[in-house]
Amino acid sequence: IKPEVQPSDVLVVNGPFDTASSFVFYLERQVLVLNGNSGRANPVPPNTVNPSLFVNDADVAQLWSGPKRVWLWTPASSAPALPSPVYVIGRSGGKEVLSNQANFGGAAF
Repeated sequence: IKPEVQPSDVLVVNGPFDTASSFVFYLERQVLVLNGNSGRANPVPPNTVNPSLFVNDADVAQLWSGPKRVWLWTPASSAPALPSPVYVIGRSGGKEVLSNQANFGGAAF
């Protein structure tokens, strides 16, 4: 998705950050972490790092309905409920990238 990601876009990882570390590494961008502490030990408590990087389902739904493009990396089996529209940008290995805006052709999987 890197060719399509704009500076104003919001990137969200659903689940523990380490499960999407390569996604974040190659995008070279800060991301928000949705449900990052669900069911796993986190070696660094989120409130000691930057609590604004950790979001919940309501936060993502609000972003999704807003004016900015949102990219969501998520395991396909645990994608959160999102307001319409929801575009599947790509799927691979049980993971998918969803967006609130259509793909313009630069993302490849």
